[in-house]
Amino acid sequence: MPGIIKYQSFMSNGYFVVGDKGVIAVDTGAEFGAEAVQRILENAGLKPEDITLILITHGHVDHFMNIQAWIDVTRAPVMCHENAKRFIVEGLLPDVDLQGRTRMGKELWAAQQKEGNPIAQSPSGKVDIVFGDDGIDLKPWGVNAIAVYTPGHTRGDCSVVVGDEAIVGDLFTAPAWTDLAGMTYFTYLNAPYEQAQESVQKLLNLGVKRFWSGHGNPRDDVFVRKALEDEKNGKEMYYTKEEIIANTLSSYMGKIKD
Repeated sequence: MPGIIKYQSFMSNGYFVVGDKGVIAVDTGAEFGAEAVQRILENAGLKPEDITLILITHGHVDHFMNIQAWIDVTRAPVMCHENAKRFIVEGLLPDVDLQGRTRMGKELWAAQQKEGNPIAQSPSGKVDIVFGDDGIDLKPWGVNAIAVYTPGHTRGDCSVVVGDEAIVGDLFTAPAWTDLAGMTYFTYLNAPYEQAQESVQKLLNLGVKRFWSGHGNPRDDVFVRKALEDEKNGKEMYYTKEEIIANTLSSYMGKIKD
């Protein structure tokens, strides 16, 4: 049955978009190895040969970390926006083109620079198909969906729109391992602050009512519209580092209990 299947892979979410004639794997999670790929597929009730395309939402390593294993297991081609390609092909860390977008992002980025990147090395992988700012129709890969260019978190962000739902990468997101969702708090160097707002509005204008992000749980359009309006009025998503850590521990303990 067509639809979106979410899974968590270490610090990020991955997704399957199941169509009538194919399945698109959106992002490849943050775990290494073929065993992780096989486990994720099996848990979703899928086989390697079901995957017709691997689509990467943006060129940050926590969203393409296990890309070579996904290629080896599924033999599917890899697609991304043309601005994301070099990060995947060259195995670049986000650090080369990253800055805090909001107050929270600036504080977290400053702390990370002092503590060191939690991911020390970025793997690389091939990219078979790129698209530009006009996006691309995904029907040739068996799924009634489109990839839409939605810059703001990176120069190469895209969102996968499936009916009235969208997988948005880190355009609208939560700090890793938490569910503290809001507008993106990291962006690329010299990015216009309003660009992420414009991309979120673009998705709302397309009729998106459910936003699936690269971290945390999905949010409906009412929640997203409120967060967008809040930010335009000067109220950004903000949590201290201590609050983020506390939420991370709470989420982790809840999963153990479950």
